[in-house]
Amino acid sequence: MNRTWHIPAILGVALVVQLAFALVVGDAPLNADEAEYATTARRLVAGHGLTLPDGQLNVHRHPPLYPLFLAGIFAAGGGVGAARVVQAILSVVALAFVYLTSREALGPKLGARALLLGALYLPLAYYSTKLLTEVLFAVALAAALYLTLRALGRGRPAYAGAALAGAAFGAAALVRSIALPAAIGVALYLALAREGAGRRRLARAGTFLAGLAIVVGAWSAYVYARTGRLVLTDTNGAAVLYMGNNPRAPYYHSWEVLRDPRGSAPLLEVSARGADGFEVAASYRREALAYMASHPAATATRVAGRLLDLLEPERLFAATFAAGRLPEVPPGVGWPLAAAVVVVDAFALLLCGTGLALLPRGRLRDLLLVVAGVFVVLHALTLAYPRYHVPLVVISLAGAAYALSARGLPALGRRRPAWGHLVGLGLVAAAVAASWLRLAVLYLHGRP
Repeated sequence: MNRTWHIPAILGVALVVQLAFALVVGDAPLNADEAEYATTARRLVAGHGLTLPDGQLNVHRHPPLYPLFLAGIFAAGGGVGAARVVQAILSVVALAFVYLTSREALGPKLGARALLLGALYLPLAYYSTKLLTEVLFAVALAAALYLTLRALGRGRPAYAGAALAGAAFGAAALVRSIALPAAIGVALYLALAREGAGRRRLARAGTFLAGLAIVVGAWSAYVYARTGRLVLTDTNGAAVLYMGNNPRAPYYHSWEVLRDPRGSAPLLEVSARGADGFEVAASYRREALAYMASHPAATATRVAGRLLDLLEPERLFAATFAAGRLPEVPPGVGWPLAAAVVVVDAFALLLCGTGLALLPRGRLRDLLLVVAGVFVVLHALTLAYPRYHVPLVVISLAGAAYALSARGLPALGRRRPAWGHLVGLGLVAAAVAASWLRLAVLYLHGRP
């Protein structure tokens, strides 16, 4: 009898959950970011290349892989609905990598538990319905971590595996550029981890970086050939830095969104028609850094506020459900459905934070902490959009499974967490508490 029959069954449950969301929100209108991705993809299909409407190469807003992904679906005759179905399937692929990673490090039982938690993680299903990068990013990131773990755990140099892991991180960086500094952190871990001779560690890190450089370098070479400028992934980081660290940048809280849904995103056009996008991005970077240097107290306050915004479900909640973008949902269903997504999201983030604190020292814990640490630090220093918690939870599901296991739960009573663990858990708990408070404000403010 096949003892792993439950794995396909759980994957089937995950697919049902994903497709159910895709059907419920199948004809929901696109928000501004989604429309921008769709427009870029349709320009690609029409033969205009990866360019903005003013003809500039589109490196000022987003990396290239997600528009290329959408363009492939559109070129095959699919539309927005088809893209949502494909993303639902890709979410299941991401969870399959979560299972493989958990099984590799913790064994098949905990791997199955991590997979089940992921199958019931509603925010991932919600984001499968959005024409945004979260799903493709989660797949690439989960695959990259699995390949890195395999390269570390085979008792041999496994240089080809390290190069493949670096290439997977490169692909993730061309979906969302935040994966690039995370990859650098992983490379440092590979070089400094106390496993094997020093030369072997350096060679493993070097081949990892070679795989990363091949993927990112191919895109950078293309950009240089077209523009004469050296760009690794995109220049949007300048706008993100500006929005997070300059009071002149527009940034709207969700209770304002309820009054004016058109202000639901801090849109900042980096490349205006007739302006050089590289120069505009440089000006944003200069102004943001100058303000940070001259206003350290205000900058520190913003950093603290962003750490509490690691979980920001009210933006999802207000912009989609409360703003009436699901016309086919029966009256009275939108608010409870949105509340369910928020509850699951808050619980998942808290559970994953607990799991990361309780995980025994090992390769998986180290890799998860490196990637999660880079995400949190960059979120605090810039305005790296809070949606990063979705792939962050996905890659941390192994820790969540451990927290719920017979090994993890007793550790709460007999192990005294280090101060670093307590700080991390405190930040996660504060983010969860802040999300619940904002949810209550939204409900009270948005009632008819």
